[in-house]
Amino acid sequence: MKTLSIRELSGSTLTRAASEGQTIGITNDRVLCAVLIPVSQRWVDQLVNQNLSRILRGVELGEKELSNGEFVPALDDLMSLVQSSAARGGDSSGSLLRRVSVRELSGALLEEAARQGQALAVTNNRVLAAVLVPVTQRWVDQLVDQNLSRILHGIELGDAAAAAGTSEALDAVESSDESGSPRPETPVR
Repeated sequence: MKTLSIRELSGSTLTRAASEGQTIGITNDRVLCAVLIPVSQRWVDQLVNQNLSRILRGVELGEKELSNGEFVPALDDLMSLVQSSAARGGDSSGSLLRRVSVRELSGALLEEAARQGQALAVTNNRVLAAVLVPVTQRWVDQLVDQNLSRILHGIELGDAAAAAGTSEALDAVESSDESGSPRPETPVR
């Protein structure tokens, strides 16, 4: 996974990451603060396929409500309701997903989203380009707890290699795959 500073994010960076299907670690003051998942057509297709039964069930329920004469708001009505709420300064703190432009991203915004437990739907020219998931200390603690045995095993292997004088530099280890052959670099920038 590549890492970029929050200040380096741009619409073209998001587009490139989506075309390459590359997840990006976002840093603020050299500390990982979020994981960026670019939105591509392939990703949307996967989401639809995974949730197709739910989508079809929702359509069936909506058609049933319409046939019973119940009022079902149109998507345009719902979107205008959300936009008018935002224009009036509506609080999005109860939502799990908050929509922001790539130009609005900042370390402070990521910290606020992390405190509120929100992911950020990042738009570029009003089109969804990525989902940004803030990294919280609680999430890191859970990841470490779940992978502690693997982490300790890696430390033991590193200590044994260092004692035998066969340890490699971290950069060399990161740029090779599990078979030991060099991995081609695919920069996002």
